[in-house]
Amino acid sequence: MRTAAKLFLLIQALLLGAVTTPLFADISIESGAAMDEASKAYQNAYNLVLDEKWDEASKALDAFVKQYPKSSRADDAAFWQCYVHEKSTHSYEQAFQCYSNFVKYHSQSGYADDAKSNLIRLAKECAKAGKPEYKAKLKSLEGDADDEVTLQTLYALEGLGDADALTAIVNYYDHAKNDSLRKKVVVVLGDFDSPQATTKLIEIAEKDADEGVRKQAVYSLGDRQNPEAMAALKKIALSQAESDVRKAALYAISDSGEKDTVPFLVQVVQSDSESEMSKAAVQALANIEDKSAGDALQIILKSGKDQELRKAALYALADREEMPIGTLQDIAAKDADPEMRRAAVYAIADNDTPQSLAALKQIYGTTQDEGIRKASLYAIAQHGGPDVKEFLYNIAVNSTDGDTAQNAMHALQEVLSDGDINTLLELQQKAKSEEVRKQALYSIAEVGGASAMNALTQILKTSQDTEVRVAAVNALGEIGRDEVIPALLNAAKSDSSVRVRTSAVNALGEIGTPKAKAALMEILQGKDEQ
Repeated sequence: MRTAAKLFLLIQALLLGAVTTPLFADISIESGAAMDEASKAYQNAYNLVLDEKWDEASKALDAFVKQYPKSSRADDAAFWQCYVHEKSTHSYEQAFQCYSNFVKYHSQSGYADDAKSNLIRLAKECAKAGKPEYKAKLKSLEGDADDEVTLQTLYALEGLGDADALTAIVNYYDHAKNDSLRKKVVVVLGDFDSPQATTKLIEIAEKDADEGVRKQAVYSLGDRQNPEAMAALKKIALSQAESDVRKAALYAISDSGEKDTVPFLVQVVQSDSESEMSKAAVQALANIEDKSAGDALQIILKSGKDQELRKAALYALADREEMPIGTLQDIAAKDADPEMRRAAVYAIADNDTPQSLAALKQIYGTTQDEGIRKASLYAIAQHGGPDVKEFLYNIAVNSTDGDTAQNAMHALQEVLSDGDINTLLELQQKAKSEEVRKQALYSIAEVGGASAMNALTQILKTSQDTEVRVAAVNALGEIGRDEVIPALLNAAKSDSSVRVRTSAVNALGEIGTPKAKAALMEILQGKDEQ
């Protein structure tokens, strides 16, 4: 019966123009190997479509899309949602909107062409029903379809590569009114390796009415890397064109490898009236591996008058081998701009060498800027290793400044290996900062497992510090497992501190399991008996 239903639906769908070949692919699913849960859910929903059980199919497809949004079948299900919607509601307008959304969000789907065909069919039906607005939509849809055919024709001509093909493509560009299509034509034109094509691309980059088309022409010119193209790109970069077009020209120039590229970009940095363009020129310099670009960036960093440009140069230099650690250290210690100082610290951290680590430790030890001290601790943590662990541990344990100790503690956690409860216990017992001692307890809870629960239970039983016991109770509550309930119940019933007992009760309530509920009832019963 199911096979007959499939064949009937296939014939009906083909007659309506609803689908083309993808339906065959779905029919073959059942014969595949064992399917995962998502595939099974899709198959069940699709079978309901085949059986024309529209209401059930709609619910099953909706559930599938909601539960498995990242499934490889998500676009298939979305397409069949539209198909089922049309069948069940008989509303051409609603179905049209559904397929429109499908094309918008699933443009790369194997069903995209089928959805576009359905849109044309539905637009015709709506227009016949006396809805004139669909005539314009129909014209646009049919035009898009024609454009796709035209574009493929242009690619075929480009493959021929002769003068007649180039002439035809240029002529088509000259008469194309659609911005999106002209942009695609420019891509095709960029594949022609001829002086005539270069000349046309220069004309388009300078004169086309659409910014996006001009940017595409700039990219195509950048790929050519001949003197005429480079001269045009420099002219555009110095012109009054939109910033995005000029930036595209700068980046294309930086990729060219021309000898005079660095001096030209330095000229833009120094003379352009728009700071955005000057920063773009700095970024373009960063793309050039030649030492001359690094030297230019260092000059901008040391002597630039604009702080934003100096920052851009600093970030650009961070990954370059020629950047001296001493220069960065000097900026981190002395620069007037706090953001520049922090950026220098992180730039040093990116240089994973013993000299870099020594510089960061020196910065931490000498600076009076709390922000830089914090940044240097996190930067030190990036290096990792036993020496770093010991350095951060000593600060977290011995610092009497709460903020510094906490920063060291947070940085240390980046270094500790998973499950290093012993170090955390030492911090809890030895740290001079109360906040560090509390944080150590919560970090133990995050480790989880029997060892963490045993450690926290022991601290709860033995600590003389009320604040520590409260933190231990809260940490046990964060673990949230039934195994911690006996320790919490004991604390709730017998701890000398009301705060500890109250915190234990709250933790049991947060755990919320039947055993936790039983513990709460036991506490309440004990109170009644008293």
